[in-house]
Amino acid sequence: MNTQIGLVNTPQLWAIAIMIVRNAIAGKGLACMAAKLAGESWREFATIGALMNALD
Repeated sequence: MNTQIGLVNTPQLWAIAIMIVRNAIAGKGLACMAAKLAGESWREFATIGALMNALD
């Protein structure tokens, strides 16, 4: 997959791009909440969330 950031050249397209990235990160954070509900510490929860975002 190739990324051509130059095609995102209007404020409206930037807003859409930022919204997509924000939602992707938030969705992974909510998915990681299962670790917190399973009794893991906040540090473990944050580590799992960071690693999930690093794998994209």
